[in-house]
Amino acid sequence: VISGSISRPKGDFSLAIPKHEYFPLKEYKYAFSRNFPTAHLMTDFGCAFNCSFCPIRNDNLGFKVRPVDEIISELKYLKSLGVKEL
Repeated sequence: VISGSISRPKGDFSLAIPKHEYFPLKEYKYAFSRNFPTAHLMTDFGCAFNCSFCPIRNDNLGFKVRPVDEIISELKYLKSLGVKEL
């Protein structure tokens, strides 16, 4: 049975902006991407759902979200590096 409601975030986490310039961004290719260079951006982790069939639903990690101001800062940084797709 899938629970119909989303549980509230159990906490926040902070993450320093990774040094994307150390990676050869122009060499990374993803089959589903159309615009290069691309990069990844972490905004949350865990799962907000509580499905009864899921083996990790009762883990100790919970669902955590990154502060919006950190995400915006990283987006601006990625734009300055010429990243065109996330």
